[in-house]
Amino acid sequence: MSAILYALTAVVVASLVTHAWLRDPEAPANRAFLAMGWSLGVAWLTFALSLLPHLAAIGAVSMMGAIAAPAFAWRTIDALFARTSRPPLPPWWIAVAVALGAIAAAADAIGWWGRPTVSPPEVLGGLLTLGLWTNTLQRILKAREDAALPRQRTRLAWLAAVGSVGVVLGVVEFIARSIDPSVDASVPIPFLERGLTLQGVVPPISPVIGAIATYLLYHAVLRRRLAALQEVFAHLLVASFGAGVLLVAHTTTMQFIALTRYPLHAGFSLFLLSAAWLTLWEAIRPRILRYVLRWVHHPGPDLDHALLELQRTLPGARSTPGIARRLVEALHGSGRTAWVGVWLVDARVDGCALRAHQGEGRPPARVGLDPAWRSSLREVVDEDHPDAPARGLLDLLDADLILPLHTDDAVLGWIALSYSAYGDGFTEAERRRLHRSADAAARVLVNVEALARMAEEQRLATVGALSAGLAHEIRNPLAGLKGAAQVLRDAELDGLSAEMLEVVVGETDRLDSVVAAFLDYARPMHTAREPVAVGPLLQHVANVVRASGESEDVELTVDVPEAMPQVYADRDRLAQVLLNLVRNAVQAVRAAPSPAHRLGGHVRLAARHPDDETLQLRVEDDGPGISPAVRDRLFTPFVTTRSEGTGLGLAICQRIVSAHGGWIEALDRPGGGTVMAVELPVWSPHADVVDAQPVESTVMSSTVSDKSGPITPMPGT
Repeated sequence: MSAILYALTAVVVASLVTHAWLRDPEAPANRAFLAMGWSLGVAWLTFALSLLPHLAAIGAVSMMGAIAAPAFAWRTIDALFARTSRPPLPPWWIAVAVALGAIAAAADAIGWWGRPTVSPPEVLGGLLTLGLWTNTLQRILKAREDAALPRQRTRLAWLAAVGSVGVVLGVVEFIARSIDPSVDASVPIPFLERGLTLQGVVPPISPVIGAIATYLLYHAVLRRRLAALQEVFAHLLVASFGAGVLLVAHTTTMQFIALTRYPLHAGFSLFLLSAAWLTLWEAIRPRILRYVLRWVHHPGPDLDHALLELQRTLPGARSTPGIARRLVEALHGSGRTAWVGVWLVDARVDGCALRAHQGEGRPPARVGLDPAWRSSLREVVDEDHPDAPARGLLDLLDADLILPLHTDDAVLGWIALSYSAYGDGFTEAERRRLHRSADAAARVLVNVEALARMAEEQRLATVGALSAGLAHEIRNPLAGLKGAAQVLRDAELDGLSAEMLEVVVGETDRLDSVVAAFLDYARPMHTAREPVAVGPLLQHVANVVRASGESEDVELTVDVPEAMPQVYADRDRLAQVLLNLVRNAVQAVRAAPSPAHRLGGHVRLAARHPDDETLQLRVEDDGPGISPAVRDRLFTPFVTTRSEGTGLGLAICQRIVSAHGGWIEALDRPGGGTVMAVELPVWSPHADVVDAQPVESTVMSSTVSDKSGPITPMPGT
């Protein structure tokens, strides 16, 4: 039995290292790993053969493999974890170790073959092997100190622990064989008992532990990271449980059937018992593995439940923000992530914008989409793929895993996340389920966007068809009413009649402005663009509002730093946007419930230059803010919170800003109030400027950010 175990572990280790080497035969780590594995395989296989009759002398060869293996393992660690500050193991060290092993093996075979006691060459070889393995373990611990990621340090610590256990058990087995007087290969021993007797009183656990350590290194060589230890540990526990149940069943069976007297009956009973258990095991193993994985992943056992709940609720989402919100809530709620964010492609920023985020940190709100990333953003991106083009995106976001959102011909965005501090990442099976969930989310995104586009196109078509009729059917009677009212102004009317006449004139003007807004929103957007200095423009807007008397009792200020760059814009259109935003802000301040605001609120026009490519215009107020009830509908046409509003002001503003290649968003103002931010590309005299097409879809282009906290609407939009 011992010989079979040594032989099996030798075959397993040789298979692992050969498979890793075939993936990249020229890599130094792969070649060193191949030599280490085959050295271990030779050591274990020849030792297994030495346990058989008349083959004891071949055990000397195992000494050579046992001495060479730690030298090659040292070389493998150096090649895999190059950050270590210690100099790499010189190649001549390996040659010396192999030569010493060959000398010890030859001396043992020539001078001490057939003797019952442990030979001096065996003792010296064992001490040399122990010293080399000790230095290799120290190398692993040094690599752990130099590792940048906490989970990598954890994995290296586990590798060192597993390797230490294997080395200690190997020493214990060697000492037990050395001092046990029954371990004498020169004495005739029955065949079935020979392997167990020569192994000694300690069972052959060290080769099993060595195979596990080799498996961990196999993942490091193959994927440039150590295996997820929870997955390995869980599979070992489940396999041990299955083997333990089978062992108990076989032992119990043998208590009732004498193998030597009834070999056929005993063999048939064991066969039936094994077949029945394996059939049952195939059915219950996945459930047991799931429970064990939940236990080893504590306190984050609910990923399966979270993905099932996401699969159930995701098709019910009706908007892009709703889809993003459900994704981050499900993944972060599983307890397996430190933070989760969803970025979606946004043509206005020539990249992706953050649509939802939960957890630690504050990831970037906008990320440029490098063309080199597009091809690799169709597969999961993580630290296992250091050469992937999108690895730069992983570093930029400081994330551990990126799940792409894509269709057959387009990248829609991605889900980025960071592992929780206590966790060790996701297992391969969990990654496959996460990838399937991301694919399902991408399909829902496409469907929601298509439905929203159809609804918007239908809405705009209806508005366009009605606009011409409204202009004729409403404006002509309005002109008559206003003309008649103006004639009556010349008549001598008493106080109440004169007051009612002014109401008629005012309401006529208001209806005319409604018709004008309809026409403005429905007609195609045309811009006459030129370089525009933002400082004079903001000052002009403030003067217009002051001159109209709208800002009475409201402190209106302009804050524009010196040397601000210009924007390439239609000056009148941009002034229209700012005037609308300032008037909304003034009305929001006056509508504030606090008497202090009604007696004197604050509205500020400001310009900022956050980077070399964008310029931000801000209209800030200290009013009541924007309520969550209209968060997703702030820029939707015909949505208003004022009885006298048309609900087209912000929708028109968004169309104008989008036509300039910019975007508009609502933010919370620290201390209360609202900030309406307009971002536009900076004008460069050497740039080729192409008019951007206005984005009509209210799903992907309307952006309301909650980067500063919960969002509350400005009454008046």
